[in-house]
Amino acid sequence: MNILIVEDNKYQLENLKKMVMEGLGDHAGNIYCASDISTAKRVFEEDHIDFFMLDISLGYENGLELADMIHNTKSYEEACIAVISAHKKYESKATDVSKCHVFIEKPYRKEEIIELVNRALIHHLEKI
Repeated sequence: MNILIVEDNKYQLENLKKMVMEGLGDHAGNIYCASDISTAKRVFEEDHIDFFMLDISLGYENGLELADMIHNTKSYEEACIAVISAHKKYESKATDVSKCHVFIEKPYRKEEIIELVNRALIHHLEKI
């Protein structure tokens, strides 16, 4: 399973990556990391991504715009996207307008991220 984490805070990005690795357990997977939209876009255009984890606040960029770009890409119309943000006010926009599957509010708990990755892994394994 290929996972793309998009987070502009280096510390948060490393923590999320460790939690995702723990959530994958023994299952093979590639974890890609990006801190901005252009890098993220390059990653999902070059490699197939099965699960996206996006921060909303990416410096001067907006993770919901990235979510819309992902869903507007033919091969990702049904992409599984989780949004992570400290701003609860974006929850309905993320889930309703941008069609993201999950909204996780910061500060998140390690167990929450591991459970999220486990659910994504199960969903992925059911498809293959």
